[in-house]
Amino acid sequence: MLKEIRAASKTRSPSERKRAGWIALGLVLAVGIVYGQVVGHGFVEYDDNVYMTENIRSQTGLTLEGIKWAFTAPRFSDWHPLTWLSHMADAELFGLNPGAHHFTSLIVHAVNALLLLWVLWRMTGELFPSSVVACLFAIHPLNVESVAWISERKNVLNMFFWLLTLWGYARYTERPGGIRYGVVLLVFILGLMTKPMIVTLPVVLLLLDYWPLRRWPLASDPRRWARIWLLAAEKLPLFALSMVLSAVAVWSQAQIGALKTLEAFPLEVRIGNALHAYLAYISKLVWPVGLSAFYPHPEHSLPLWKVMAAGAVVMLVSSLVINGCRRAPYALTGWLWYLVTLLPMIGLIQVGSQAGADRYMYVPAVGLFVILAWGLESWIGGAFLNRSAAAAGIGLVLVALALVSRQQVAHWRNSETLFTHMLAVDPGNYLAHSGLGLELARKGRTAEAIVHFRQAVRLKPDYARAYNNLGNALTAQGNAAEAIKAYEKAIFFDPHNAKAHNNLGVARAVGGDLADAVFHFHQAVGIYPDYVKARRNLARALADLGDLSAARHQREEADRIERGGRRSAAPSPP
Repeated sequence: MLKEIRAASKTRSPSERKRAGWIALGLVLAVGIVYGQVVGHGFVEYDDNVYMTENIRSQTGLTLEGIKWAFTAPRFSDWHPLTWLSHMADAELFGLNPGAHHFTSLIVHAVNALLLLWVLWRMTGELFPSSVVACLFAIHPLNVESVAWISERKNVLNMFFWLLTLWGYARYTERPGGIRYGVVLLVFILGLMTKPMIVTLPVVLLLLDYWPLRRWPLASDPRRWARIWLLAAEKLPLFALSMVLSAVAVWSQAQIGALKTLEAFPLEVRIGNALHAYLAYISKLVWPVGLSAFYPHPEHSLPLWKVMAAGAVVMLVSSLVINGCRRAPYALTGWLWYLVTLLPMIGLIQVGSQAGADRYMYVPAVGLFVILAWGLESWIGGAFLNRSAAAAGIGLVLVALALVSRQQVAHWRNSETLFTHMLAVDPGNYLAHSGLGLELARKGRTAEAIVHFRQAVRLKPDYARAYNNLGNALTAQGNAAEAIKAYEKAIFFDPHNAKAHNNLGVARAVGGDLADAVFHFHQAVGIYPDYVKARRNLARALADLGDLSAARHQREEADRIERGGRRSAAPSPP
């Protein structure tokens, strides 16, 4: 079969190549129509401050110091130096123009759609289903979050290197050799530097060996399992790298307190949410309405019957695709692609407080698209009428998806539109209440902001960020005593919250308790060494205490950090 695919790829007719060219042009136009509006969007107060607007390292652009910073340690839960370099390159070229940063993500997404078309066509030799998968990937609403959110640059970059690895692997399987394997290994390493979820790629390569590459031996082969083990052994360097990065990712998330304990999220809660999420994502793929940038974790509130039903469906589908693998090998590869690639984000290792996220489907959805596209191709067969009807139906579906996606992209215009939409989807979304409150506070609507902050902590009593925001709003109203209580609660629930430590330090200094203020300023800079504002506050408090030498040291450190950036915005922690 592999020889047939190679032969087909080399003997493509001029008419087929012409069709492929038109399809590629259509993909680019579709991405432009759906996502072109992002060039008029701004940054949002949802991690964009971490990656760009309050991050002096990113704002500096490409410098030796910045490159060293990107590579030397995990930052904000993950080690992804190429992602940081991408943001730095944007700052180097465009400054803090958000439209240009959005445009970069748009271009990478368009390239990903073209690469997906190219890779599938090369591996299978079938243009029609390959183009269906690429079109669905290009415009599906579940992918909006990955493209329209600057902070998710890591996701589109990760897919770029994922697809380049598949391309290199396809070439390697056509003519195995050390150089071609080296290319696969190199591109995979680059992908590891963008986002940890690529660690599942070696398993996907084994699935592709089964279909469409047909490298697995026939069932009649007496040495079948030995040959399969050889295929697995071929990928041992990739598996080893994946294991190392997985360990680094878990460690780095634990360092900042993002990794949830079994006390907070028991194993049965994690398994239940994971099983439910597998079906919930498919539901959103089929009917993409009510999409949001954050879905609160149900914790213990998920009904047992939903968990059991979800588990039964996953097992049933898995059984069906395994039993039918001879008739529909694409279904087995597509289904396991979906299950395996979603595994790192499914919540068995719980990071953060979300039940799931649309952006997690950027890679896994491809497996389900493959099942749909090749299932449709199998149904069509050679019938002209069937093909015409299928093309018309697919066209209508793509138009509908494009319209929904355009509307979804519009919600990412700015912080207020984003959080307002999130509350329209779920009025009980505590993160959206806190985010909208922060935006209202910046516009001087402090009383309205406080209402949203109090609602956020009512919905989630341990939400440290909302307590910190509430403290700032109370400070603006002149209510220092209540503000201090809010900051103390923020630190109690999240000892790694550098902003809360700094804000409490300021409040203590204003109240005359300089010793306690110095303690909290030290905590803030210990958590986030580049926090210039906290260093300057610490310098003033030390000077007031008479420790002039230590105060001078903190001022010099703040000056050194600021000299690394071209822009005046002081860095702040996440």
